[in-house]
Amino acid sequence: MVICVYYENEIHIAWKKTPNIDGYKLYQKTGDSLYTSFKDVTGNHVSLFGMTDNKLKIKPYKRVNGEFKYDYGFLKFDLGAEEFVDDFETLTNINGATANILWKKIKNANNYKVYLNEEPILQTSYNECYLDLVQYGASNVVIEAYNGEQLITKSNNILIEINDLEIYGINTDGKVLLYWNKVPNIDGYRIFKEVNPGEFSGFQSAASESAIIENITPGESANFKVKPYVLKNGQREFTGLHAKCKINIFDTSKIDLVLNESYGNKLSASWYFRGDVDGFEIFRNNELVSQISDGLAHIAILDYVEGAYSIKGYKYYKKEKIYTCESDVVTNLAYRLSQPKPEKYKLSVVIPAYNSQDYIPRTIATVLGATLDSIELVIVDDGSKDNTREVLSWYAEKYPDYVKTIFKANGGVAHTRNVGIEFAHGEYIAFMDNDDMIRPNGFKQLYDAIVATGSDVAVAPLYRIDNDKYVVRHRLPFASGVAHDIEDYLRLIFSTGYNNIGVWNKIYKAQMVKDHPYGLLAYEDVSWTPYILSYADKFCYIPDVCYEWDRKIRPATFSNVLSNRSAEEKFKERFEAFEFFYLQGNQKRKECLAYLKAKRLFGQGTTAKYHKYFDAIKDMKNELINNKFLLADANASKKILPLLKD
Repeated sequence: MVICVYYENEIHIAWKKTPNIDGYKLYQKTGDSLYTSFKDVTGNHVSLFGMTDNKLKIKPYKRVNGEFKYDYGFLKFDLGAEEFVDDFETLTNINGATANILWKKIKNANNYKVYLNEEPILQTSYNECYLDLVQYGASNVVIEAYNGEQLITKSNNILIEINDLEIYGINTDGKVLLYWNKVPNIDGYRIFKEVNPGEFSGFQSAASESAIIENITPGESANFKVKPYVLKNGQREFTGLHAKCKINIFDTSKIDLVLNESYGNKLSASWYFRGDVDGFEIFRNNELVSQISDGLAHIAILDYVEGAYSIKGYKYYKKEKIYTCESDVVTNLAYRLSQPKPEKYKLSVVIPAYNSQDYIPRTIATVLGATLDSIELVIVDDGSKDNTREVLSWYAEKYPDYVKTIFKANGGVAHTRNVGIEFAHGEYIAFMDNDDMIRPNGFKQLYDAIVATGSDVAVAPLYRIDNDKYVVRHRLPFASGVAHDIEDYLRLIFSTGYNNIGVWNKIYKAQMVKDHPYGLLAYEDVSWTPYILSYADKFCYIPDVCYEWDRKIRPATFSNVLSNRSAEEKFKERFEAFEFFYLQGNQKRKECLAYLKAKRLFGQGTTAKYHKYFDAIKDMKNELINNKFLLADANASKKILPLLKD
């Protein structure tokens, strides 16, 4: 059984547990018969964002010797259709100290009342058929369905038993709010703080399940512990329960806010804040003008109205909103225009544009609001048929020192990027897609690192923004602040967990890119990334997320088109991409490139179940049989070397 609860742009999904498994893979339908994996969860409950109608599959798995085993069948269901029942159908998932309870909608019900141990705790609307319960010990939950004040039906008793104590922390202005799930039949709680590694010192007591901590240091990473106790003869006796939490204290609670005029009589508000919030609110002349329920957001497009702007960040505490940080008041509505004209450009950002009138203004706004000065934005329109040309012309006229536009006949993404490379004047080059975003300090961090380390390439993790909001991709096992040998990175780029062929979460020495433009191929990222990296000597790594790869702002991308081609067509185009980096790449790294080619062929062949990928590996026997990179990779060797036997 699957239960889906739809609330605003959020969908809560729960399903019956499969015993003795390690987790579940979620897939969404992306072609006539193709399902693509997009999320991995351990519990039988997940929240998805921004999804409407779609077909999903849930596949339980176990991990055996590092391999995924899917021997348990799967659940297949449709999103979008509301389901009504005559009596309660509920599912419960326990995650630490939180119980997630979901139920299907009752016919004719427009509100629900929830009782915990016979005490009313919640009344929800028609759409809110879920409850997140934080409560220690055994509890009884009953849900009643009403039409107005008339009781329709009620659930059987739902027994919830939570045996974990959990503590949570919220940064406020110079303070921390700690709270935890309530433990019955105790007299109080003692709060401890780590003073040395592994050594905690008690410093504060609380009578209820929360406390404000004031003796903190900005920027510190603080560990706290809470222990419930009972009093006997005036002395504390601890129950044996305890919970810990780690919280990174805000360096500052100040948000840096800048404003720039945007196309269509709009104003782009960009902000930088290094901290944890649940959302933001933007004010003009002290009146609320925008609410953003996204703690990682950093851009908002508003109507252009003169005034004094500010922004506040907030966290939810027991469903109440607490403001934890804010900006100064900003009246300058042209941040980028107020900067001195660059004498030379530190960075050129190349963006290929095609039929992007609805979303490229947001992409441009994130670059104009970036904290790195002296940025040149080179946008190449690839023969758009909509209003993109007018949008880009407006930005080029409004920001002539920063935005350069080139218009050409349609020739594909690779050719369009090559034209942008030709016109780029910066010392370094970065690439963005026309529907993605850069985080406010992303380019500055990458630029500062590549200059400080003398590297040829700087790399950072990125966010994939999809149906489940933000997922960090491409965290790499490299130290920051130092230069590394490029082969250490090359050998990882087609590895599970590190697969990192995107061109956009990096910046490159401009001359290296100009000397080695893109091949005009369908899979341009797969072909070009190993190719360009082979001509680098050193790279540096930034552990902070810099780039945002947005997969939900538009319904279809070219990758969706590619996914619907025949197995033979996909093989031919992929093989051309692999051949490009292998044959055209730096020949002093040919052994490494041969290893990458074989590894990619095996991975694609396993997924596609198409023999030509494996035949192509067999044709590489001479390049692989004594390949030091392949032999050093035990997992790949176990799979590929048997194919080379006569």
